[in-house]
Order: sequence, then C-alpha cells, then structure tokens
Amino acid sequence: MVGSISRHIPYVRTCQWPGIVKPFLLADIGEGITEVQLIQWFVQPGARVEQFDKLCEVQSDKASVEITSPFDGVIKKLHYDQDDVAKTGKPLVDIDIEGDISDSDAKNLGGDSSGGESANSSFDSSDAEESVREQQIEAEGVTQEDVAEPSVTAKSSDTQTASTQRDGQQQWDKRTLATPAVRHLTKELKVDIADIKGTGKDGRVLKEDVHRHANEQKQPQAPQQTKSISTHEDRRVPLSPVQNQMFKTMTKSLNIPHFLYSCTANMGNITSLRKTLNASATSKEQKLTHLPFVLKAVSLAFQHHPLLNASLHTQDPKKPELTYRGSHNFGVAVDTPSGLLVPVVKNVQDLSIVEISQQLKQLSEKARSGKLAPGDFSGGSFTVSNIGNIGGGVVSPVISEPQVGILGVGRSKLVPAFDENEVLIRREEKHYEKGSADREKLAAAMKSLRQRSPLEVPIVVNGKETKTANVSQQPFPMSHKDSIASWSSASASDVSASIDSALKAKASWESLPFADRAAVFLKAADLVSGKYRYDIMAATMLGQGKNAWQAEIDSAAELCDFFRFNVKYAQELYGHQPVHNSPGVWNRVEYRPLEGFVYAITPFNFTAIAGNLPAAPALMGNVVVWKPSPSAMASNWLVYQILLEAGLPKDVIQFVPGDAVEVTKTVLSHKQFAALHYTGSTAVFRSLYGQIANNVAEGKYQGYPRIIGETGGKNFHLIHHSANVENAVINTVRGAFEYQGQKCSATSRAYWPKSLWDQAKPMLIEETQKLKIGSPESFDNFIGPVIHKGSFDKLSGAIDEAKNDSELDCIVGGKYDGSEGYFIHPTIYETKNPMHPNMQKEFFGPILTVYVYDDTKNPEQAYHDICKTIDETSDYALTGAIFAQDRMALRTAEENLRNSAGNFYLNCKSTGAVVGQQPFGGARASGTNDKAGSTNLQSRFVSMRAIKEQFVNDTSVLYPSNIVHLYSVGIAFHTAENVKKMREGTPLTDADRWDWLILLREEALKTLAASPDLEGVVVTCSALKRKYRDVFRLATYHNPDVLVHFVFLNASESLLMDRVRARQNHYMKDYMVRSQFESLEAPQKDETDVLSVEASGTSVEVQELALAVVNKVVDSDAGIA
Repeated sequence: MVGSISRHIPYVRTCQWPGIVKPFLLADIGEGITEVQLIQWFVQPGARVEQFDKLCEVQSDKASVEITSPFDGVIKKLHYDQDDVAKTGKPLVDIDIEGDISDSDAKNLGGDSSGGESANSSFDSSDAEESVREQQIEAEGVTQEDVAEPSVTAKSSDTQTASTQRDGQQQWDKRTLATPAVRHLTKELKVDIADIKGTGKDGRVLKEDVHRHANEQKQPQAPQQTKSISTHEDRRVPLSPVQNQMFKTMTKSLNIPHFLYSCTANMGNITSLRKTLNASATSKEQKLTHLPFVLKAVSLAFQHHPLLNASLHTQDPKKPELTYRGSHNFGVAVDTPSGLLVPVVKNVQDLSIVEISQQLKQLSEKARSGKLAPGDFSGGSFTVSNIGNIGGGVVSPVISEPQVGILGVGRSKLVPAFDENEVLIRREEKHYEKGSADREKLAAAMKSLRQRSPLEVPIVVNGKETKTANVSQQPFPMSHKDSIASWSSASASDVSASIDSALKAKASWESLPFADRAAVFLKAADLVSGKYRYDIMAATMLGQGKNAWQAEIDSAAELCDFFRFNVKYAQELYGHQPVHNSPGVWNRVEYRPLEGFVYAITPFNFTAIAGNLPAAPALMGNVVVWKPSPSAMASNWLVYQILLEAGLPKDVIQFVPGDAVEVTKTVLSHKQFAALHYTGSTAVFRSLYGQIANNVAEGKYQGYPRIIGETGGKNFHLIHHSANVENAVINTVRGAFEYQGQKCSATSRAYWPKSLWDQAKPMLIEETQKLKIGSPESFDNFIGPVIHKGSFDKLSGAIDEAKNDSELDCIVGGKYDGSEGYFIHPTIYETKNPMHPNMQKEFFGPILTVYVYDDTKNPEQAYHDICKTIDETSDYALTGAIFAQDRMALRTAEENLRNSAGNFYLNCKSTGAVVGQQPFGGARASGTNDKAGSTNLQSRFVSMRAIKEQFVNDTSVLYPSNIVHLYSVGIAFHTAENVKKMREGTPLTDADRWDWLILLREEALKTLAASPDLEGVVVTCSALKRKYRDVFRLATYHNPDVLVHFVFLNASESLLMDRVRARQNHYMKDYMVRSQFESLEAPQKDETDVLSVEASGTSVEVQELALAVVNKVVDSDAGIA
C-alpha cells in the first residue's frame, strides 16, 4: 500500500544550504508490499517543487495513491517511466535541494543548520554529490558502474520553471482514469489511452473500451451491409498489481500450516436488533449492516482468546516468536473495481457498534473511489473477509502472514428450522441477490423459456392431450406483441367429455388409501421446490409479470407449502373421531369425498392458488375439472405436468382451458356437480352463486353443492399517531405496489393521522419514486406490467378520470405507458372525502388513495371515528392493517374492526399471508372465508358419515321402567362381633369392616340364586372407606350372570359413576336405579352402616325378597346396633 509519504514538518529556522541532489527513496510500505506501478508523473526534470507538491501517482495491489515531495527544490531525474514497476527502498526521483532548508531537512541530509562550518558537517559540492551516488548505489543494490554520472544542470530561469509546472498541471488535469492492467493492455495493443473513451465510473477506461478501440483501428471501413465476423482468439495479458499481489499472497499461504474451521451462527436476534435500530435511523448513513456486529463480536472474543490477535515472527526459524497485539485492528476486505482491498478499522475494542459502522462506511467509500492512503492499510492484527457481501456461503479465506488467523463470513440467509419435535418452524428463502447461483439459474430459465415461446398448451380430455382449432394467445405482459403461450380452447362437448372421464376415475381414486394420495402431492412439492423451481418461477415472471422475489414466494414457496400443509390438515381432519364409546359399542366417523365432481376456477395472480384450488379437493379423494386463467396458462400448464410426474392419475384432474362462460355453463348444468372452488372477482362469484342457487331450486343437482370462494378486497391501512412512521410508510408502499397491486390483499386505501402526515407524505413520495419500472427480466425492477389490456385500460382510465376530479390530488405517479408493455406507474392520491369512490372501488392495480383524518384536537375520539368510517366505507372484508405502538390503540382497532377483515395485521402490511401461519380468506363481499391453508378448507371437500357398531346382543324389548317396582329397606347393622367391639369401645379395624362386606355379598348372591324372578339387587352403602367400596364393587363384577350393585351415598356423583362403571364391565342386566337413593340421608356416625336393598321382579314378591335379604344377613350372626 502506497500513499503520500510526506511528513508535515513545522518550519523552524532555515539556513543557506549548498546545492545538493537528494534521491527520494520509495518508502517501505509494509503489509507485505514490495513494489508499485507508476501510473502518472506530475513533474518533469527541471520543474521546481515545494514541500507537499504532488510528484506522481502510483498503484499498489491495494490502492492508487499520490506521492508528494518532502523537500523544496528542482527535479533533476525521474528514475522510472510511466507504467514501470518501482521497488520500495529504491530511488524514485532526484531533487536538487537549494536555498533555505529547515532544521529537520538538514538532519535528513546529515548536516547542521547553523550556517557555520564544523568538523562534522563541512563538505563541498563534490562531497555531497559523491554521498548521493553512494546512497543511490546502496539503495538499488547495484555496482558503481551501473550508475550513470549525475548530470550537472544549470539553474533554470523562473519563466522556464513556471512553464514546466503549467505543463505538468495541464497533464494532470487531462489524465485518464484506468487500472494498471488496462494501461499495460494499451501498451501491448499500441494504442493511446488518451484517445479512448472510458465507459466506467467517472470516465474510467475499462479493458472492453481498449479492445473496442483497438478493433476499430484495425478494421478497415467496410460496406454498410457487410456483417462483421467476431473472432474468438486467446489473449495473454499481465496481471494487474492487485491480481499480482493476490497471486503472491495465495501462493505464500499454501506454505503456512493452518486449518479451516466452519460453523454456523444464529443471526436472528442480531437481525431483529438491526431492524429495531434501523427503524429509528433518520438517514441511510445511520443504518447498520451485520458486519459491525461481527467485528465487535470478534473483538469481545479476543478478550478471552488473545492468541488470535497475535502476529507470528519467523525471522529465526529456530526461535519463532509471537507478538500479542494490544489493539484490535481489523482488516476488512472491500470489493472494488480494481480488486479486493483490505483497509483496517483501528482500535475496534474501543469503538461502539455505530462507530464501527461509520468507519466501515468511510473506508469503503475511500476504497471504491481510489482514495485510500497507506495509513488505511497499516497496522492490521486480524482480517475479516466478508465474502457474504457478494453472495458466498461457506468460505475458505486466505490467511496472510504475520497474522495467525482470519475470519471468513458468509452470507446471512433464512434456513429451515425445526422445533424439538422436528416440526418445521421456519423455511429457507432464496433472495436472488446479485452474483448468486440462484439468480443465474433463474435468468437462464427465463432465457430458455423466451426461446421456446410460445408454448403450445392443449386441453386434457380422457387423460389425453388434445389440440383444438380454436386457439388463443397469452401475451407477454411486458412485451404484448409476443406470446408466451398459445392454448387450445375447449368446446362444450370437450367439457362434457372431461367430466365423464373424471367421474369414471372417481371410484379408484377415492378408494386409494390416503397415504398414497398424500404421497402424490408431497412428491409434487419436492418437484416444485427442486427440479422445476426455476422453470415455474420463469413462467410466472414472464407470463404474469412478477419480479423474482414475488415469483419466489408465490410459485416456488407457497405452492409447495400448500401441497405439504394440506396433507397435514387432512390428517388432522381424519383424526377427529368420537371421544367416547359405550360398553360393547365402537363409534367412528368416515370422511367421504363429495358425491360428484369439483369445479376449480383459478386466477392469474397466484400460481400457488392456481395449483391449490384443484389439488386441495383432489387430495381428499375428489375428482376435479380445472379451468385455468387465460392469463396464466404457461405456469398453470407446468403445474399440471408436475402433478402428473408426481404420480397423479391422468383422469383425476381434468385440465380444461376455454371460454369462461361456455365451460362454466356446461359444468353447472351437470347433475353431479358437487362443489365450486373459486378465486376471482366478486362480480363473477356472485353470478356463479346465483346460477347454482337457481339450479338447486329447480332440483337439477343430486344434492346441495358446496360453494367455496375468495374474491376481492378494498384493503386498508390505519395509522395511529403512536405509529413508527418509517415502518408504516415502507409497509404501505410495499402493500400497495408489490406485484403492481394485483393481489387480493393489496393495500388500496390508507388512513393517516394529520399529526403525522407532514412527516409521512414526503417519505411516501420518495419511497414510491424509488421503485424501478420495467420487465421482470431485469432484476432491479420492482414494478412490472399489469396482467393484460383489459386491466391496463381500466387503470389508465381511472388515472385519466382522476385528473378532472377536484376531490383527488395526485401526489406521486399518475402515469402509464402501454406502447410495448402494460405499465402503470405506482400512483398515490390524497382525498378529503373519506367516502370518495376511490376509497370504495377495487382497482386491482397500483393505485392507493389516502385520507388524512384530523387527530389534532381529540386524538382518541378521532381514532374511534375513523375506525367506524373504515368499517362502513367498503362492502369488502378481506384484509386490513393497523400501525400503532400504543397497545390500547391496537386493542381498540381489533374490537371496532372485528368484522372488517378476515386477515388482520398489526404493524405490518395487509399482504403476505403464509401457509401454515396465517390461514387466508375474508367475509362480506370478499368471499366465504373458508380459509385457504387450514383444516377448515379441507373439510369443505368431504361428506361425513358417522358409524356405530355394537358388539353385544339385546335380550328384551321392554324398558326396565315398564316392568319393575322398586322398594327400599334400610337398617343399621353390624356383625355380632363388631357390635361387641363397639360396645366395649374398641375401634373397628379394616379387617372387621371387610368381614362385614363379605357377609353382605354372600347373602345377597344366595338370595338372587334362590329367586329366578329377581334380576338384580342394588345395595346402597354409606360411611365406608373408599378403598372398601372399590374393592367390594369389583368383587361383585366377577359373576357375569347376576349383579349386585353398590351405590355410595356420601358422594353426590356416586350414583352416576357406578352406573357408568357397571355398563363398562358389560354385566348389567335390565334394572333401574331410582333417584330416590340420592335422597337417603347418610348415617350420623362413621361406625354405623346403612344397608338398602332394591330388587326388581314381580310386584308381589319384591318387598318380601328384599326383606329376606336383610333378614338372612341379620340372622347370620349379626346383631342390631
């Protein structure tokens, strides 16, 4: 690295110094640089120079810098010609030092400035001349014979000197910007660089400019019609200084023992912090990238690992040494037109994140403008190679001595993330940034599609591709004179045949196990996200006018998300089964495909929706007739082919392009029409709904067809005075103008508070004006064309009408151009009428209307009022967004706008629902709100059947209430032994109580066995410990022929629980437990047990039998308490 090596020495005291020719040596620059290329001399021999005057410009491997004079004097000799390579430590120029010089200059020359003679400083001119020659010989490392005798030049006149200086200045003013490699090329091709017109930045001459100029000189003037034949010859050119140094550094690194360690870091928190900090930044210069955080993290790490901030010295190979650097001086690679430069950020340990960011910006600007000085490269203790800046992933950085390490930072990107249950919680997103492999592949796919266009799209009937005589075109919306596809239009008979073909395939498809059907769509998802990703994106970009980002999130990401998540939602649906089975019964629910076929009408604006509308019902076992949009035929045809490749039987989905009216009329008149799955305009959906309703009323269908529709919206942004203005502005611009406003959810009306409007308005205008307009084939274009001429005419007409509308003020946009493509400029109107038609009509294009509400007097009331206005202005209720930092403002809007939007967003734009995160759909005029991307949508394509299966046989027609009279007898008793213990005051043991229970059970069973008419006995006990109740109850269940049922009265739910448990054990016969048992009073003392016996049988015998049970128990060694 070479820069100005002049020293700013204060003028002290001067003396008269005899004329001395002083060789000016090129300083040792450090950082491993030993040579530079001389680009331009600003002086010539004989020119007078003063201290700090520019001498020349040199180019190192890292920068182009200017060398200035350290002395006053006259130029005697230039040691190098232009474009020569100069060595450090060797003479660059000889300067004849004359007149007064400073003390410091005198010291540099080895003398004293006192003006008198001394033993140490006296010499004559010949001594000085000899001294200079010796210095020159020693510096250059050559023999004395190799050095030419210095010429003795007389002092030039002042006029001559001034003239020379003027010439030098003119030469400097007219210098040509070019890299050393380009200058070498001009010499090799023998062309004058001054004659070449540079096309690079600031008029810089590039290699292409040199070759073009050389070819123009070589080629003779040929006739106009003669076509030049390009040649493909090999060329050999020398390395530029930067390339030469890179070659040396990389070669040298091969001999340095080192290893590569690669790992990943979660940048989520830093990214969130950056967004928060950048949201409050007032200018672009204040915004932060990831790199300052990385440098600060490295510095903090070095506090614990100082070895990495050391330098290795191997001058003595037997005794290598380490120098632990006190400062954290980090070299950061910067990509420039001349190559990769590495300026140094000094003392990172003492800098804040913001200060690091400021230094990085300053160094980057200096590097790209060629203004880096040697000091900007010196002192580095560690290097960070930010290869991610040009799209790199894993990187193996080149280590540079004497540093002991280097950090390579790849690009930050979103990647799939899974929770502890291995469930996907974040997916990978491709950004298609400049230089990335994804961008190159996508560009190649678009080029290939252009070359193959127009694609021939057939109809598919009976599983066979059929081309008809009636052919229509799908034009490129950005160049409508050409077509991306030509498609056959189905006739009424073709439609009927496709329906019959689908119904024939229905039986085999619906009987296929769900796992097999799911496998088809899961494989299709893999094909979309992998093999055909760039093809389907290219078809979406060229055919539907989407830029790369919008095509990625639609045709690649969302389409495969629909295919995958629908499988999950179907599994959830099938898993909804009855929660309880009675004893001897098994209940289950079957989710059958609909009886008939489904008709899918798909839109142009989302390839993902076009694929989901036929796929969602097909996954559930239905057959589908699919009518694709004429304006998305190319991408839809590719989706259909992907489904077939994934294993979908050819008759399950019938691909039937054609006239909307003719196809629909045929479909809706068919008796087995079972469901409509629709996305499109509200007017068309209402018409279809009415036709279906009329046909139902006339009994044309075998059932009641399901109607699932998502239509338009007049989606709003409401901004509260507590909102972050920049965030609201950015989201409003994106919400309104992404994909030219052709999303159902696009923001088309915005409500800004007066307190923020003066700040927000210029920001809205500025951000909108930044949006580049043009073909999606150019990746830097944000705005593409609208879809077709009909849309263009509608939108351009609205813009023309607005010019004569006194209630509308166009603050930005208002232009359109349909000469080559259908381009509508993003347009924002301001209105003072909140009920203006622009606030109510759906344009489906890049037109946004803003109403400013007055919140300066009573902000809270104004906010409530505007919420009411929003709710009452439009018939639609699809999406809406609220921007506020005040939590209560968000809560207020959620409550007051509860029915105004099916998808409601807080502090983010009204567009961008993600499958698996925000199920999408709206109500009112916006559709049936069945929510695409949810279990609810899948349930609309099945018909439930509940099935009950009983495993035991019934034995009687009569109910117990028809044949039984119930009596109860209660008596307090214990065994005689227990009574004796109680009288003696001896507490009863667990065994005592158990003996009593066994006695009771045995007597009850004997009574049942002796009485054939007695079907069951219910024994009601109280004041027993729970463990005895449970044990005894279980013991009675061991007899499958009779039932002795125990009810415990000291628990209110005991009667119910015992009945349930008895049924579960399958031993209950026809009997009835009367609720009278719940009214019995529990005994007053724990040691007193109450026995109540119920018998079911004939009315004559029942009381006697009940008493017999009790009497037998009492007679069997029992005593009365």
